[in-house]
Amino acid sequence: MVSTPAHSYHARSLLSDDSPSSTISSSTRSRLEESLQLLRQVVETYGEGLALSFNGGKDCTLLLYLLCAALEDSETMRSKPLPTVYITHNHPFNEVDEFIDQCVSRYGLSLARENEPMKEGLSHFLSSSPIPVQAILVGIRFGDPYSSNLQDIQATDRGWPVFTRIHPVLRWTHDEVWEVLRAIQLPYCSLYDHGYTSLGGTNDTRPNPALALPPNAQGVVEYAPAWKLTDSTKERDCRVKK
Repeated sequence: MVSTPAHSYHARSLLSDDSPSSTISSSTRSRLEESLQLLRQVVETYGEGLALSFNGGKDCTLLLYLLCAALEDSETMRSKPLPTVYITHNHPFNEVDEFIDQCVSRYGLSLARENEPMKEGLSHFLSSSPIPVQAILVGIRFGDPYSSNLQDIQATDRGWPVFTRIHPVLRWTHDEVWEVLRAIQLPYCSLYDHGYTSLGGTNDTRPNPALALPPNAQGVVEYAPAWKLTDSTKERDCRVKK
């Protein structure tokens, strides 16, 4: 099952006028309502056949939290831990792995770490899962690569492992994600506090140059946190172009 941390809110209370989310904009509250509605739908449709793809990033961190809110309000009770797949990076950040471990403990996830490329990792996850997985929740957004033609719910492409992809935060913007994470004070990977705006591996990710602060007295350049990025088109400028 998915357990819920002490600072959690039911889907109903998350959208109430006296919840922390009442401080966010009306447009972002609409995003919350849309995502929660979709999550309620897939929880009822797939039940224990539902799984999660989780890599410790801000988008899937928000997705996991919203899933907890939807599950609290659902009549479909999970009797087993949520099957969760983490497709690891060849050069992982320690901070990312530590945060994922924290989430496993905090939310009671059944995590499978797959050290293969995406297609092979998903195939192994599906074949080895003790619970037959029909659908996987993915925290991808339209701003991510190869996502412009995605739909909220769709089958995988030909040649890929067969399951239904669910994208509850597909239409969210960078600013909306941070607006909610900060409003509800949800824990996230510490790298975001040091100028990282998109997380890959240690070999292809750096602090975002757009968040660089003036050098301090020792000439060291530090970085503002990710949520201070004012131009969301620069979100992936922290990725090293190869």
